[in-house]
Amino acid sequence: MSRINSSLASIWEGGEPRLILSDASGVLYTDSNDIHHRYADGITRTIRTITDSIPMWIGTNNTTESPMQIANRLSQYGIDVPESSIVSSGMGLRYLERFRRQIDSKPVFTMGYSGSLWYAEWAGGVSVDHPDSAEVIVLAASTGDRSMATIDLITESLRRRPRPVICINPDRYVQSTGGRYPVMGYYAEILESRGVPVDWVGKPESNFSEIVAHSFHSVAIEMTPSVWFFDDNPRNVAQLTTDLNISGALIMDTGLCAGMSLDDIHQEFGVVPPVRISALSFEELHQ
Repeated sequence: MSRINSSLASIWEGGEPRLILSDASGVLYTDSNDIHHRYADGITRTIRTITDSIPMWIGTNNTTESPMQIANRLSQYGIDVPESSIVSSGMGLRYLERFRRQIDSKPVFTMGYSGSLWYAEWAGGVSVDHPDSAEVIVLAASTGDRSMATIDLITESLRRRPRPVICINPDRYVQSTGGRYPVMGYYAEILESRGVPVDWVGKPESNFSEIVAHSFHSVAIEMTPSVWFFDDNPRNVAQLTTDLNISGALIMDTGLCAGMSLDDIHQEFGVVPPVRISALSFEELHQ
């Protein structure tokens, strides 16, 4: 079985998609300088070609930034996607009734950055600056060297008074120049290992499919196999294509699976999607 068994051009030859739903980090851009220099220009040119004829949406677990900030970041890479076409996992705090009830009108402590606060506030929450003042804790983004100190602070606060904890970015790692580095989901698992119950919102959970469905239905987009989803996490591709009856392809060389064999992918993720392409680019690299 070939590691890469298709290409973006081959997908187009099989019938032009009606809409593209793409992950962001690891597909459209990366923090790995090596991968960025090899693929970035081709990806940007490809996206410009695609969006001349069909719509493109973003489906991301990025809750470090608000949708407006995500749109601005993509624009810096030469990729223009309107804020209204960005679906972030954090939107589940508003779109999913169970979580909206927990957040609306409540004081919320959000682990993350200034852009991370947008999600709880958009769902009706009131941001506070210490977990002791909160009725619910939202885990949105790791904060570099301060991550463990914040996790310790949250742990001690919850030991004194248990409250709901919601992780809105389940990603455990992202790709960088030095390899993978841990992000919010990794630290949320540390909380779980300390006996703190955590609710998860975002890919690869099925509730992310509900968020996408809500967003698409609100603008009358029908989900069919002519909608194509591209992601660098095999579980995400498997889950969304199953839940939503859309097509999908795993991105092999610009994100989490870069350098991995199919056996390695199956061992780590438990699934190998049937369609695998090098990058979201019509410009194939021959290595």
